[in-house]
Amino acid sequence: MEDCYAPHVYETYAAGQLSRPVQRQSELEARKEVKELCTLDNLNAVLPSERARKDWEIYQIPPQLTIKGDNLFRCLFGFGERDRPVKLKRP
Repeated sequence: MEDCYAPHVYETYAAGQLSRPVQRQSELEARKEVKELCTLDNLNAVLPSERARKDWEIYQIPPQLTIKGDNLFRCLFGFGERDRPVKLKRP
């Protein structure tokens, strides 16, 4: 996890639980729950309207081994480096 006020490219906008563990990134990306959550529509739903755009980069990451007991996959978005978080809203 990064400091939101340090230079970074990606930010988490959603997270979900996997129904079973994955071993490879390709398995994660193929999972139904990941495909349904990590979408541009879902991202734009939590962004203020002036921040919505069609060219956000969206990535999925598996649960983090460095976080004890973590079982959440995360949906990340980004488009260039920034040094503060993008304010998100509840969908």
